Amino acid sequence: MKSKRRLRRFFYPGCLPAAGAILSLPKAESHHLKDILRLRKGDACLVMGQQGAEAICQITDILDDGSVCLKIETVPSKEIDRYPFKIRVFQALAQKGKLDFLVEKAQELGVDEFCPIETQYSPLRLSKESRDKVWKRWNKKVVEAAKQSGSLKLMEIAPFRDFEETFAAIPANEEVTIFHPGPAAVPFSHWVRDLKSDSSGESACRLNLFFGPEGGFSPQEIEFAQTSLAGRGNKCTMVSLGKSILRLETAFLGAIASLRFLYL
Repeated sequence: MKSKRRLRRFFYPGCLPAAGAILSLPKAESHHLKDILRLRKGDACLVMGQQGAEAICQITDILDDGSVCLKIETVPSKEIDRYPFKIRVFQALAQKGKLDFLVEKAQELGVDEFCPIETQYSPLRLSKESRDKVWKRWNKKVVEAAKQSGSLKLMEIAPFRDFEETFAAIPANEEVTIFHPGPAAVPFSHWVRDLKSDSSGESACRLNLFFGPEGGFSPQEIEFAQTSLAGRGNKCTMVSLGKSILRLETAFLGAIASLRFLYL
């Protein structure tokens, strides 16, 4: 018996309308559907919307201008969040190309918000024009990763900020975790154990996780973070990932994956 072909997934930049409605895919998605995957009128596909919903659709028309029209066949369904917390990552700028990879993997692992920050040891400095281009590229990668992985929620890419500016964006009642070695740092296993024991699952809190560049955070930045957060009433925890010196991407993926797999 032949297995059913997996339905291809496309992105619609808006809220999906109700079943029976007709929608038109954006130019890039239309090109991918008809010219790359060579789907045709009458074929079925999946369409995910901006607000974390997905529906099965049927291709009703391919217009002369290249745009593709689809009819929504099922009631758009939303992804259920299985985790008792939201994850907001503050990632220091790193060597060119590394953060492209981390943005993609963060979307696959269910990170809710990715906040790029410039730190003292960041090897990369970007102009405003370059930041705008990178921000657009990362949002495109988020959509591509969501389509590939089947995730319906799109990770938000926050504006670029300096290290000191980030703390103004964190509400006073939220905890902050900084992955940084030191005598006062809590072992990762202990931190995860306490996190899971404190998670009731009834309402989602937010984890604010800070990851440094290749050289880590400077002593001045750690002192500023602790002083600033203490003055605002935020709990700040330093967490160690062990004695081994991990590459930036290894530390990031190991920590985020461990958190997500706790609740599978």
